[in-house]
Amino acid sequence: MRIPTFVSLFAGAGGMDWGFIQEGWLPASPSHVVECDATAVATYNANVSAAVMMGDVVPADIRGWVPPPLPVPPLAVIGGFPCPSFSRARSAVARSNPLSSGMEMVEETARIIAVVRPTVFMLECVQQSRRHALPLLSIRLPDYPITTYEIDFCDYGVPQHRRRMLYVGVRGGVGVLPPPPAPIPPYEWRTAGDALSCVVGGVGVAPPIMQFIPPGYNYHTARRAGLIPEHILSTIHPYRMETYYQRLVADKPAYTVCASGGGGSYMYHYAEGGRALTNEERAALQSFPPSPPWRWCGGKTAVRRQIGNAVPPDGIRPWARWLVEAASQARKSMTLL
Repeated sequence: MRIPTFVSLFAGAGGMDWGFIQEGWLPASPSHVVECDATAVATYNANVSAAVMMGDVVPADIRGWVPPPLPVPPLAVIGGFPCPSFSRARSAVARSNPLSSGMEMVEETARIIAVVRPTVFMLECVQQSRRHALPLLSIRLPDYPITTYEIDFCDYGVPQHRRRMLYVGVRGGVGVLPPPPAPIPPYEWRTAGDALSCVVGGVGVAPPIMQFIPPGYNYHTARRAGLIPEHILSTIHPYRMETYYQRLVADKPAYTVCASGGGGSYMYHYAEGGRALTNEERAALQSFPPSPPWRWCGGKTAVRRQIGNAVPPDGIRPWARWLVEAASQARKSMTLL
């Protein structure tokens, strides 16, 4: 069988692409990988492009991007379209107009799929995107009946609860999709302790409030339990985010790694005084390879953004294997028509 290839949209640092590559896929070419963030592109080139010995990816804005012609159509279009407009953790700007940038990116994604005409596509985003993204994709891509899958990446080997929606479209809607990958049982979940124990040299700072927040608690639950003294409470702005100053638990998966935010959002170690996690530790919770050999490019804020925005490579691997089977089944059905 020919090596399956993909066009990658919103490639970021390469989390989704790396998971697919580990399962035998390859990008159709460097010019078929789309990402506008220059620091993320630098990380992609330092790791993904280098690993498969292809040329460097060049930063590109998906808006108006025209896919270069290929001698053979790619098997798939993959990508995780931006979630800030849909996420519960979205910014005040996104909250005031939740359909602006997010829906524009969905529109552009549909435009490119219609031009490329892959056998299948797989898109990832937060679960809240389904209400608006699914109707638009269905309207713009009538030749691709879409099946959605609500997943938690901890069910697929990632040491983190990360609930997401997968949108899978098959050209022509021929045949029946194979059964989706089976989730692992909870007793096999990878834990925060599993991931962080493999990272050396954590140097994050522990805010004073963390000495009063036990593992598994956050600002709100510790406050309600009367664990935080008044003189500490008076120094903290009480944000409503449910993971505000939340401390990890060693024997459970972490909560969702986010891409940005100020004090209270950095994720806090279950031990070591409840210090903030480092970017290397956040990357471990996202199931990226250790650094080195993986090399992150950009400053601390840029790297944190790349990590938080990524699709966890280990978690998407079962779905990459499954997508080959789905595409093969679809092609056989099309041949029989």
